[in-house]
Order: sequence, then C-alpha cells, then structure tokens
Amino acid sequence: MIPHMMRARPGHALRAVGVAIALLLTSACASANTPPETAVPPLTIDRTALDARAGGTPVLQLIAPEQGAQVTSPVEITIAVDNYSLAAKGVSKDGEGHFHVVADTCVRPGEVIGDDHTHVGSGAASVSIELEAGMHDLCLQLGDGFHTALAITEMLSIEVVD
Repeated sequence: MIPHMMRARPGHALRAVGVAIALLLTSACASANTPPETAVPPLTIDRTALDARAGGTPVLQLIAPEQGAQVTSPVEITIAVDNYSLAAKGVSKDGEGHFHVVADTCVRPGEVIGDDHTHVGSGAASVSIELEAGMHDLCLQLGDGFHTALAITEMLSIEVVD
C-alpha cells in the first residue's frame, strides 16, 4: 500500500512529463537552429566611454592629421578634449591643463614633461611643429599647468615627406 503523501495524482504526473518534454524539445531545436558563428556575442561595456559621457574621465581625441597620414612640415596637430579644460601653463587646477607633443613615447604619469618636448602652454587645441622627413610616432599628452604628465594620451603615427 502507498501512503497518501507518496501517491501521484493522475493529472499532475502527466503534466510534469509534458512540460519536461516541451523544455527538452525547445532547447534541442534552439541549439540545432543557431550555429555557433551566428550566436550573439556577450555584451561588453567600455567603461571609459561611459565615464566620459557621464562627465567623468577626461578624453583626448586626435582631430588632425589622420593616423598614418603623409604630411609636409610644419605639421599642424589639432586635438579635442572632453571632460577637461585646456588652459595656459603656470596655473594648476583640477581638470585643467594643456597638451604636449612628445616624440616616440609618452611620459610616465606624475613625472614632469621636460623642455625637450613641444609644450602647448597657451592652452590652444592645436600646434604647428617642424619635423624632419621620415616616420614619426608622437604622443599627444595632457599635463597640468606645471607640466606634470597625466595618463590622458593619444598616439599619432605619421610620415613627413618633402
């Protein structure tokens, strides 16, 4: 004799089996119809871009010349910044400074950007610099009013032609 608690009700057992079969068929059909190469990739979030849009992280963007461009000297370099104010040298306020053009590599954040680099101390968003013919890798880097390097950079690779 089966105790009352262990007896299955006639309609409930069939419903449970039916639901299980439906779930198995749905799962099998979905995986059979979706090849791996067309599967939706996982969502990735660019935190820096989100912070910038929210008024947070400063962003430096190269406007001209284009990456890999062939240019003549003098070279006009133009940038734009978001969430940061370009200002003249000599005053240091949070969120304010000027940009520098550094040859070959960026300066480590927190270090002073030396005099052997181009300082755009006027607070302008563009500068004209003389470069010899050949390939050049330039780091466009923001610094505070006293030339302390910030970790806000953009690399530019160009070829100067005669």
